[in-house]
Amino acid sequence: MLRLVYSFLHTLLLPVLFLRLWRRSAVNPDYRRRWRERLGRPAVSPLRTQTLVWVHAVSVGESMAARSLIETWRESMPDVQFLVTTTTPTGSALVRDWGELPVLHQYMPFDLVSMYRSLFLHYRPALIVLMETEVWPNLIWLANRTETPIALANARMSARSVRGYQRFPWLSRPAFAGLSRVLAQSEGDSERLQSLGARSDRTAVTGSIKYDIRLTEDDLQAQAALRQRISDRPIMVAGSLHPGEEDVVLNAYRSLLMVYPRLILVVAPRHQERFEPMAEKLKGLNMAYARRSLDQVPESGQSVWLLDTLGELKLFYGLARVALVGGSWVDRGSHNPLEPAMQGIPVVTGPSVFNFSEAVTLLRDAGALKQTSARDLYKVLLDWLGDDAARQQAGEAGQAVVAANQGATRRQVEALQSLLR
Repeated sequence: MLRLVYSFLHTLLLPVLFLRLWRRSAVNPDYRRRWRERLGRPAVSPLRTQTLVWVHAVSVGESMAARSLIETWRESMPDVQFLVTTTTPTGSALVRDWGELPVLHQYMPFDLVSMYRSLFLHYRPALIVLMETEVWPNLIWLANRTETPIALANARMSARSVRGYQRFPWLSRPAFAGLSRVLAQSEGDSERLQSLGARSDRTAVTGSIKYDIRLTEDDLQAQAALRQRISDRPIMVAGSLHPGEEDVVLNAYRSLLMVYPRLILVVAPRHQERFEPMAEKLKGLNMAYARRSLDQVPESGQSVWLLDTLGELKLFYGLARVALVGGSWVDRGSHNPLEPAMQGIPVVTGPSVFNFSEAVTLLRDAGALKQTSARDLYKVLLDWLGDDAARQQAGEAGQAVVAANQGATRRQVEALQSLLR
């Protein structure tokens, strides 16, 4: 009954949700497109002769983990068909660019049974896999009702998120209890997920897929071409920046230019709709810049490289002497520090890292990562840029941490494949 109240309120809020999409489309027009899919209309036709697995990944980070999962899965079960759903245009663009990895794709509808029914009838999923933190009460209820296994893969749950779910236990506890399998990244994640209702006999600690993500051969070739184009100029990469920390990074960088006048800053806003505002910000600060989307490379007199494309951040991290990971100087819990660490690049984050607390702790304890306040960012960067030996040692330590924690993808694939038997 309480779930029906949730559904009723969710239905009443649909005009508000569409208004929000429309407002966001003022910056990114993709938000006003493909609304039929958000209402549960199937976008593509599956092959009825193949088993179909539905994987839901909200945006960029989850999509990258989903791709690693699917690639590993297809090594042992190449005939399985995959439907990948996302909720953001950036996640959608990333999935649609998997040319060499054939998957079906469409937007995830709103969390209403009436919208899911058409997808269940059209795609007939044999298994549903939710990535990381995606717990959708009505989707889980319908999966249970139709006896469709539904799993939470690469699952993580911060203490903050636990408090949010605990505000609505009448809705969240049945949802977590309805999961067929929960594959947690760490013991802490497992305990927090079980405190929310996940069943202990269905929960396992498998590690994080993100330790297994690697550059493809095409990625390595593209990275080598970029390295050749920039010659010997030193690079610092600031990835996944949010409003509120962009100025923190730019201010520290402007101070560094007085010591390292040839230093290039690659600045990568987290969201596509921040590309143009960042360009305007650089103009307002009289900072000459090149745009990646125009295939430009910083020339003499240009100090900033605006990374205004999707899916290339990991390539640029590998070019850096030091990598700054955003979402950590604002209260967003950080983004993935493993992308630079796996390539032997020292990492700097701010104090907010609750989304990657275990990885940050491992990297920090190994000497591969430094956490710093906005006030001390310049000093930390100055110290690392001026010490080649320390940077090399930090980079090697980061790679060792990543190597020691690999194997989660295969463990999760094996657990998920068992649900199909």
